[in-house]
Amino acid sequence: MGLYSLRHVVLVVAAAIVRWSAADDLRGLVDRLVEQNAKLAARVDWVREDLAELHQKYDTLVASSTLQRHEQAKWQRATLAELHLVAGGQRRLSSAVSSERRALYSDACVGPSGPQLLVEGVCSCTGGLLVEGRNITKELDSFVAANKSTPSTKASCDIDNIKAVGTLISNTKLNGAYKTVVSPNGQYAYVGGWDGASIAVVDIASDPANPVIVGSVTDSRLSGAWEVDVSSDGDLLFVAGQHSDTLTVVSVSNPVSPVIVGHVTDSTNLKGPTGVAASPNSSYVYVSGYYLDSFAVVDVSTPAVPKVVGSVFDSLTMDFALEVAVSPNAQFAFVTGSKSDSVAVIDVATDPTNPAIVGSVDDSSSLAGARAVAISADGQYALVTGTTQLAVLDIGTLPTHPVVVGYVSDSDAMAGGDSVGISKDGRYAFVASRVSGSLAVVDIANVTNPVLVGAIINDTNLAYASGVAIATLDDFVFVTSYVGDSLTAIQVCNNSEV
Repeated sequence: MGLYSLRHVVLVVAAAIVRWSAADDLRGLVDRLVEQNAKLAARVDWVREDLAELHQKYDTLVASSTLQRHEQAKWQRATLAELHLVAGGQRRLSSAVSSERRALYSDACVGPSGPQLLVEGVCSCTGGLLVEGRNITKELDSFVAANKSTPSTKASCDIDNIKAVGTLISNTKLNGAYKTVVSPNGQYAYVGGWDGASIAVVDIASDPANPVIVGSVTDSRLSGAWEVDVSSDGDLLFVAGQHSDTLTVVSVSNPVSPVIVGHVTDSTNLKGPTGVAASPNSSYVYVSGYYLDSFAVVDVSTPAVPKVVGSVFDSLTMDFALEVAVSPNAQFAFVTGSKSDSVAVIDVATDPTNPAIVGSVDDSSSLAGARAVAISADGQYALVTGTTQLAVLDIGTLPTHPVVVGYVSDSDAMAGGDSVGISKDGRYAFVASRVSGSLAVVDIANVTNPVLVGAIINDTNLAYASGVAIATLDDFVFVTSYVGDSLTAIQVCNNSEV
């Protein structure tokens, strides 16, 4: 073999050795990467398990705090009741002692001790307290005696026996009656006509069992009138026109002649508006947009020129955004996502021109098909309707982390819950459901265990029941029927004297 051939063989062998070594190193590298990847995957699983455990502990802590707060509230109510009893006993004892030492029917300051001048024209003596010659003590005692001689007793509410007592039907002014709201003074119910592009003003106070339309307005800007809200002073209505992409401002300062005073149309920020909620001071109106998963802030401080000043879009927490409610402190708005089975929490106070989603909660059971939302007067809880259920959310403990603390489901009484209202005393929730054509009454005294206690189901006057509003004294609830073009008065409590 020549020198060239030997050199060639050596090079070939060396190259083979190098290739074998490189391949071996590559296989080793791959093996190490696979091993490290497996370790990382295991660590990710550990972290996920730890995170899930932390979430569980947090939810348990929140639930525990909520339960403790309920127990504390119960203790406070019981203590207050005891204090009232003690105070009542002290007043009765004081009254008995006073009646022994003073002559109630004396109109002048007489007696051994004589009058004591307190303020010019006012003195106290054995005859009682005199103000410019009038014996105030005598008058008060006479008033108390008169009331004691003719006591009145309120009949207890028989929630199990609620009944429809009157229905108002109008194929023109209540055409496609959808949502309704009661005026602050309790005199009127305002009803949006989804098909009729209208707003009707209904007198519900003069004779609650026989509501009467006293005024109405029809306009294309009200086309698809969905949600209606009223200003704190009762002079203005804010109406979402789902078909017109419009928020319309209607003056009802003259109830018999409502008139449109302003509107804003926006095919992006107000695309398919459904939910409407006015801020407590009525400077802003918050609107949910159904078609683009949106939430908009509308400045209505100048009612004639309302304008969109801020908005936010989110398909994760507001998929098919349907309804909106605002907290009593005006800090947060709560928006239901009917397709995402969720409620989004939006900060509307920090910067109204830049509303920000700061929290949310979703649940395919308790919030399935989330639709209507209402907030308790103290801002502690939100009630959310859905496919067949009513859920109670704790939004007071940590508003940015709302927690479902209880829910009740009933496919007969609450199928397609479209609207929810809370009694003035906070004891009951009233749910109007379009699929079951019903009004359901839920006892929410124990928020962790709401209980269905009464219902009217499959009533022809409640066909496709869509809206519910509560009278000032909780005696009557008014429910709209989309199919029936009607508003029905339902007596839920008989507070007549017996």
